[in-house]
Formats: sequence, C-alpha cells, structure tokens
Amino acid sequence: ERRSLPRVPYMTTDHPKKGPPTVPPSWLPNAQCFAAGCVSPITNCTPTTILGQPVCSSITYKYAKPFDPDYWADEYSTEYLCMLGNNEKFPKSVSKREVMAKCGQADAEQEHSECQKAKAEIESDGSKVLHCGKCSSCSTFHDMAVMNKTKTTITSHMTACSAKWSLGLLDFPRFPPDSASLIKCLREKGIDFTEDSAEAWEDPANKPSCMQTWVDNIVNDKMLCMWHCLTKFIKTKNSGDFARDQCLQCDEYTSGPAFIKGAGANRRSTGIRSDIKRTQLDGTEWVEKICPIGFYSQPPPALPEASSICITNHAWYSLRWAFENSSGNVVGPWAQYPVFHDKCMDLNKIIPPPGPGTYRARVAPVGGLGHYTTTPEVTFKPGVDRQISITCRGTTLNPSCTIDGK
Repeated sequence: ERRSLPRVPYMTTDHPKKGPPTVPPSWLPNAQCFAAGCVSPITNCTPTTILGQPVCSSITYKYAKPFDPDYWADEYSTEYLCMLGNNEKFPKSVSKREVMAKCGQADAEQEHSECQKAKAEIESDGSKVLHCGKCSSCSTFHDMAVMNKTKTTITSHMTACSAKWSLGLLDFPRFPPDSASLIKCLREKGIDFTEDSAEAWEDPANKPSCMQTWVDNIVNDKMLCMWHCLTKFIKTKNSGDFARDQCLQCDEYTSGPAFIKGAGANRRSTGIRSDIKRTQLDGTEWVEKICPIGFYSQPPPALPEASSICITNHAWYSLRWAFENSSGNVVGPWAQYPVFHDKCMDLNKIIPPPGPGTYRARVAPVGGLGHYTTTPEVTFKPGVDRQISITCRGTTLNPSCTIDGK
C-alpha cells in the first residue's frame, strides 16, 4: 500500500530563531567554543577566537516557527497538564496553574518538593498525570512506552531510517518515496507508534495518529533542515550533544513547534531523560527542561563522585583524551596512548586546579577524521580521592566508552 506524503504548508516565517553560539565549523568539529575554565551558563563565558573571530557560531534557522505556550516547550510556562481520569479511556487537557507554578521551582524534581506533593494530591482519586502541556496524538500509554523503551536509541534509528528514505533507498526502484516504507523501517527498529488516531482521540475525525505526527516531522525536516543535516547521511549515529549539533537544533526550532502541538507527549514532556544531552544550555535562553511530574518523571540520577578517571583502550585505534567540563571545554592536558593500554589522570593534579563541578572525558581516536565521544559524567569536589574506570571500544568512526561494570 502506497501512502501519500503530507505537504510542508509554508517555507517562510516571521519568527527566525538564532541558536546558541556553540556550533563548531565542519572543518574543526572538535573546536572549543569557549576559553578554558568556562562553566554554565555559557552566556557568561569568553568565546575562543581565531584571528579575532569566534571559532564557534550561532546559526539562524530562518524557517523556525513560534511554539504554542499551551504545550511543554520554549519557555515551559504552560498551565496545562494532560491527565487520564480514573476509569476514563481518553486523556484530557486540564488547567492546573497553581500546580505548574510549584513545579517551576528549582527543587521540583525532588521527592518531597511542593511540586511532587501537588502531583500526589491530584492523583489521589486514581487519576494519572501523563505529561506537562496539553494532550494530543501521542498522549497514550502505548506511545509513551515506545518513547521510554527507545530513549537511548530512537534518535540514531530514526535518523538512519530518515536518511535512507530521503535518498529513496527504502523504495528503490519506485519513485517518489512514500510514507509506508518509512513507517516499515521505523517499526522494524522498535519505533512502533500507534497508526490509528482513534487510540488517542475520543473524536478522531481529521485528527492525526502518533505515527503520522512523527512522519510529518521527518518530512518537514527533509524540506526545511536538509542543509543543516547533510552529515547525517554519512554518520547517522546520534551525536548526543544538542548544543553543538545544528541538525538537532534545526529540527527543534523549525519542526518542533508543530510537532509538539501535534504529539502532546514527547520525551521531555513525559519526564524521560533521552539520548540527547542538553545541559550545556542550562541558564540560557536555549535551556530545555524536563517535565518534573510526567508519567516517567523521576529525580535525576546522582553522578558518581571522583577525582581520577582511568581509561582502558580496547578499541582498534590509538586514542587521546582530556577532561571536559559541563560547558564542553577541555580542562588540563591531553593524554595519548596506543591500543590495549590504559591511562589515568587526576583533576586534583591539574594546574591551574579546576573548580568543583561536573566533568567527563573527551575521547578522540588518533586519525579519526574529527570523530570523538565523551564518557559518562562524574562530580568532582577538590580533595575527593576516588577513581572511576572506563573502557573505550569501537572504531575511529564509531567510538564508544562506558563505565566498567555498567
């Protein structure tokens, strides 16, 4: 069955969006955007320059659209919760202004906060909070479960299917491509969103299904974000770094407003911590927040405390690594060593000493054509004497590192 594709309604906007000043040039993908020692928010940091010009830049997304404030996006100031009443089949959008005001506090995710107390009170009659913001096509238990089970893979898998579909590889030799082959690819990857709009809507007439909403988002990205996403046709693996990935940014600002209004539930609105790292933008206008009382919301996991990281090289390449702070800047020297060796470095011994905060290791294969990965984060406090062991594997084009024992 061939399915016709939706049309992108317009390619102009009166709401262009200027992204964060953190996108490195393609010829220098590992570039530091700010001077060493920079900590969040990045707007207080000094940009790194070459010949007087910033190395990293802000990209203006000229087809960006405004977000609807009733949904969980942009300023995250919605007064609405999507809730499923006790013994009801379909969720409803409910205004909870006082609750959402409490959930805007810094401690909202903590167990005994006023936000969590308010959630417990409104669920005391058997109701369930599904997500922050109004309900829409993905506000079902099945679709939220799909987002949760694929939270560490969905970006890479969806990018791979989208790239193949955009190139016509899923339909070859038929042309033009249709949505059936794209949906088939997504389902084979475990991304099996509902395709019947009656699953989400009490009155489904002229309403989209969750799968249709995601397909529309892919079509919109193909039309309006192609130039920013060219590298995804070569390397579909998720970079995991929103601040430095112009394709992820274009999707967010250009397709995101219509997508969140059409979906209602996404990973951030349901409380799911995904495979996209967004913390570098904390404290700035580009901050992206997770709903503290969504169906999957829970306090952020505590990071291990350590001062020393030891990396064992089990990859098929020589590697070099250095500490990186929460703003993405390298702190201290680089260590380089061959395969099947290990190397430890201690933050307490770096001169000048870094301050307390969150750090990780940036690992770059020697001869890896600019590809690199980052290790899981650790919390550093001066004087802490604890070591974390990490093993790196993979190839020069696909490096990966994990904490030993996890």
